[in-house]
Amino acid sequence: MKATHIKPKDFFIITLASLVLGGSFAQIQSGNQTVGFLGFFVLFFISFLFLKLTYDWSGGGESLGIIVALAFVLRLGVGVGLYQGLPVYGHSDEDDRAGYVFTDAHNRDNQAWMLATSANPVIDAFSRKYASDQYGGLLAFNALLYRYLSPDAQRPLMLILFSAFFAALGVPFL
Repeated sequence: MKATHIKPKDFFIITLASLVLGGSFAQIQSGNQTVGFLGFFVLFFISFLFLKLTYDWSGGGESLGIIVALAFVLRLGVGVGLYQGLPVYGHSDEDDRAGYVFTDAHNRDNQAWMLATSANPVIDAFSRKYASDQYGGLLAFNALLYRYLSPDAQRPLMLILFSAFFAALGVPFL
């Protein structure tokens, strides 16, 4: 396994991109702008940092870097586009009006928010009480994100960012 580290130039670019994107995403979501900015900044920073580390570790060259970036940008772009576009151009059902393609994702997000804002432990996501997620793992991750990075408002774009990160993270291992 190859040892990897982040060069100061890369760290600066990751930090700058995370600041700009964190601020941009905080503007299009409800809730306190400062809390939203900090939450999105942390998610973007961690995402970019781990994507850079796994890219460097893999030694896949420039082509792999482009593929990883495309995987991240396309997943994030489609997610944000659907979240923003479905309420305007989608059907009149509840899921489309809320910016969700699938009912189970909408239900899981709502349950994650309810769990995150409750006094219950996140481990409750694995109980039968929360039936929108078959095993509870994704619900638990979403509740953790909301509880610690977005305690003031439900920000579905954080979950879209989280999923784009994991989609792109898998590419260097492929």
